[in-house]
Amino acid sequence: MKRGFTFLEVCLGGTLSLLLGLIMLWALIPVLRYSAWGYGRAEVVQASALLSSRLSADLSTAPPEGIILPDASDKGLLGIHGITGVTDTGVAVWAKSLILYRWDAPSASISRMEWDQGVVPDHPTVLPLQQIRNCFAHPNGSLRRLSQGIVKEFSLSGTNLPLKLHLLIEVQVPGGRPPERYAHDQQIYLRNGTR
Repeated sequence: MKRGFTFLEVCLGGTLSLLLGLIMLWALIPVLRYSAWGYGRAEVVQASALLSSRLSADLSTAPPEGIILPDASDKGLLGIHGITGVTDTGVAVWAKSLILYRWDAPSASISRMEWDQGVVPDHPTVLPLQQIRNCFAHPNGSLRRLSQGIVKEFSLSGTNLPLKLHLLIEVQVPGGRPPERYAHDQQIYLRNGTR
């Protein structure tokens, strides 16, 4: 007697293998879609956390008189003149440079730059928003783009303390799904004033 499989056994085994493979694929597709969604969600939350922590760290070095807040016409501009220390006599030592931020709505990006021209370290330097815009038009070597194409909304407001930061981050998700959006709202407390 010959040992081996008959044609019927081979066809039946192939059909069962094909069915088992299709069932596994059918179960795997939702898992892959969910993982793509999870990846997009994680990316959007991480981007928001990185931006807000950088802004918070810079803002926490400055008292209210060292902050240049955006207004209705220049929503995306921000200037920060922080305090680096205090002398033995209790006088604040101001940083040697300003930290400037710009949100560009068309490109949905946020840029950060340190600017030292015209900064006086013995009192707060407050530039007009138009001058901050000119600084970004003629940047020095410290201009860094913190995000590109993901910050759909940016606002920092607060006539009273604490300041209110609002970011709307949007990241494209693979797999033909709609973009993943995350709104980040945070209150930021500033350093005590020097007056």
